[in-house]
Amino acid sequence: MAGVNTGHWKVKLTLLLASSLTIMSMITISASLPDMAITFADVTEGEALVKLSLSFPALFIAISGAIGGRLIDKFG
Repeated sequence: MAGVNTGHWKVKLTLLLASSLTIMSMITISASLPDMAITFADVTEGEALVKLSLSFPALFIAISGAIGGRLIDKFG
């Protein structure tokens, strides 16, 4: 990474905060899983779909991270 000061505290803080997004989103959603399971109890495969909802934030973070990485590489 030529020209990037990886020792700068802002770079380190940004990397730390970005890496915690997936975990924090799962923690936020997991608190409401029991209520979601009750709400969707009458839906076919409702319990499986509720559990699957934990993976959606990580999926979108991965997709948007790839797009954001390309934009950062292109525009700096």
